[in-house]
Amino acid sequence: TAAGSAAARRLETLTRGGIAAGTTTAEVHLSNICTLGQWRLSQGDTAGVRAAIATLRAPAPPTGPRSSLVAAPALCGDLLDVWLVALTRPGDALAKLESLDSLVLTHEVAGDAIMYAPLVMASLFERVGQSSRALQAIRKRVYMTGWPRYLATALRREGRLAALAGDVVGAREARDRYLMLRASPERRVGPQVDSVRTDRAAVHSEARYGKPGAREGDA
Repeated sequence: TAAGSAAARRLETLTRGGIAAGTTTAEVHLSNICTLGQWRLSQGDTAGVRAAIATLRAPAPPTGPRSSLVAAPALCGDLLDVWLVALTRPGDALAKLESLDSLVLTHEVAGDAIMYAPLVMASLFERVGQSSRALQAIRKRVYMTGWPRYLATALRREGRLAALAGDVVGAREARDRYLMLRASPERRVGPQVDSVRTDRAAVHSEARYGKPGAREGDA
């Protein structure tokens, strides 16, 4: 969190002067606005987010080939918009979430956002009480395309959401894959890995020895 806050302050400095300040390209400037908006909303801070959405939805014309590591500005604007609604008017968020979730996101139309949009969408669906939709969203992540960044995080969340939905097999498979990725975890994620191991063992025990309403084949 401390490192994230420091990086956000740096991004605030970089974006303050706008594209006209000449400190960066239009593409990188918009990417910085996108990232800063996501950080603020993740901390429950809505300041400046509406202005960021407007900027992202009316970007400057592209001046060259787009980097694969930059989110498409308009898509990022839509993501920030639905996130903002989920925080400020949760009763109005579901329709917007469903509309955005219905899109087929590819690198060509979304850029780098396809790598993390499923995580954001799953979190927002869960925030508005739609855990089953959250599970569907987390499973819409990119498969077999590029470097699978955020995969461990996605699998950990999928395991928890699948268990909530009664999908015993799906929960176990997601947690098994997560634990394979975390076979030799860094110290800072050790407690997280231990928690997943405990949850996996509990679900496996319920599946073997029985719990009302939980069966091995439930999905």
